[in-house]
Amino acid sequence: MIARRALLAGLLLPCAAMAQPARPLVSVLTIGAGQAARIMAHFPNHLLAAGLRVGRDLDLDIRHGTPEELPALAREIVRRAPRLIITTGSPAAVAVAAATPDIPLLVLGPDPTELGLAESLAQPGGRVTGVIIFAGDLDVKRLELLAEALPQVSRLGVLVLEGAPLRAQHDAALRQAAAVLGRELLIFPTRERVEPALFDRMAAEGIGGLVVSASPAFFDQTGPLAAMAGARGIPLACQWREMAEAGCLLSYGPDRNLAWRRIAGMAAEILRGTPPHRLPIERPMRFELVLNGGAARRLGLDLPTSLLARAEEVIE
Repeated sequence: MIARRALLAGLLLPCAAMAQPARPLVSVLTIGAGQAARIMAHFPNHLLAAGLRVGRDLDLDIRHGTPEELPALAREIVRRAPRLIITTGSPAAVAVAAATPDIPLLVLGPDPTELGLAESLAQPGGRVTGVIIFAGDLDVKRLELLAEALPQVSRLGVLVLEGAPLRAQHDAALRQAAAVLGRELLIFPTRERVEPALFDRMAAEGIGGLVVSASPAFFDQTGPLAAMAGARGIPLACQWREMAEAGCLLSYGPDRNLAWRRIAGMAAEILRGTPPHRLPIERPMRFELVLNGGAARRLGLDLPTSLLARAEEVIE
């Protein structure tokens, strides 16, 4: 049941609750149990670094579900009247924005201006701000890096989450980039859980490399995705360093810990009284390319020196 898809922290016994003023509630909504578990494991430490202790200064409620479940989960969160809601990924941000016009919203990942939730990066207006990670732009960059890693491959693919907001614009940008690169591009939409049959189809259609588009749903499945792709000889270009460590040929993206650290800092400012519209939407300043040399060897690939020279790290 949806109601069970929640992780709670900082709750007091009823007698203690009666003795203290109610703490502000901060709710988090994301896709996938793995993502929720990682947030529960690390976000309290980022909040502590910002001067807020879970259980003393705030209560933390982390909920997750499939893309289809997010609207109902968002309404459930709003009924609890949190002081602040944090989302990861476009589907969660859109679901919360539709569920409440009033509660401050911190968005990690998508650009709120593209989703129509903020006026500009410098002056968001309203009650939405956050940290963007250029998901669509970086998917294009990952396509370019994959093409560079596979100079002899003419047909590439992209794995995308079915029903994701702005998907049409992102697909168009990827097709345009592939045309510039002189590669044929096939786009494979899927629901949250990716099945082996989809990779069988990719192999049958001659896909020589695959970009795993930015999504918490795919991050949760990195190990199985790498295994299914590797068994069919398909190299993967992924979003986060951890995904390269789990078997993707390469990853390119910002530092996740730094992004969450900034979300914690912004949450602290909002809880202390700063209106969200006074907090500019932030952009990462540093991006890292990580290559998996072991995955390259298993796939029989020699990574170009141009990529090796630019890599933050080569995993052996």
